[in-house]
Order: sequence, then C-alpha cells, then structure tokens
Amino acid sequence: MADSDLATPEEVALAVKQLTDMDYVRLRAAAGLVIGGTDFSTPEELVSDLITQTFLSANGEPGRRWKRKVNFMAFLHMTIKGMCSDQRKSVKRKLTLMVEDMAGTSDGEAFDITGESHPSVGEDLIEASDLE
Repeated sequence: MADSDLATPEEVALAVKQLTDMDYVRLRAAAGLVIGGTDFSTPEELVSDLITQTFLSANGEPGRRWKRKVNFMAFLHMTIKGMCSDQRKSVKRKLTLMVEDMAGTSDGEAFDITGESHPSVGEDLIEASDLE
C-alpha cells in the first residue's frame, strides 16, 4: 500500500471535525458492544482513545491508518473492534503470565490457553487407574 493511499494528519483532523453528535452516539454504542474483557473503563474512554490513536497513526506512529477510499465511520467502527480484540489478547496474555509466574511454571501447565486450570476428565481417569 502506498503512502498516497493513506489520509494525512490534516485529512484526519477534518474528518474528525466533521463527525456529528449522532456519529459520536453511534461510536459510543459500538464501543459499548465490544468493550467487555478490555482495560477500557467506559465506551467514552474507548472512543477518546480511538480518536487519539487515529491522529497518532496519521502522524507516523504505529497503529491503524485510515485509507482515503474507506468511509471514515466504517474505519472507526472497524478500528474499535480491532482495538478491543488487541486488548483482550493482551489481557489474556498478561493473566496467563501472572498465573504461570505464581505457579512457578512457564510451560502453560498452570493455566492452559483455553482457560482450564485443572486436569481433563481423561487425565483424572488415567491418574485414578494408576492408583489402583
């Protein structure tokens, strides 16, 4: 993708300035639907971070960049979903590392990626049969 396909900081500023009150209502509603399991406290916080990250990435910082050919509201909606998905993965990874650190292991034994922290039924049966 060529840089010429990406919006400039000035174009992002203009697009944000043109957002209506109803656009913000829609963004907060979308944020409220996907915010669960993230570090964001409120939909308003997520929307604020969304706008900030959009400006920063347009200025060359890492992040999702708005392509001119994509409707700005569609870009914002998809970015909200992506930010929450990234947050959930980050939170799950931090939790896994914390539990493994507390258990003194690093091989996933203490906290399986599926969220199971106990042996499977099959493992229980094998262990029980070994004891007999």
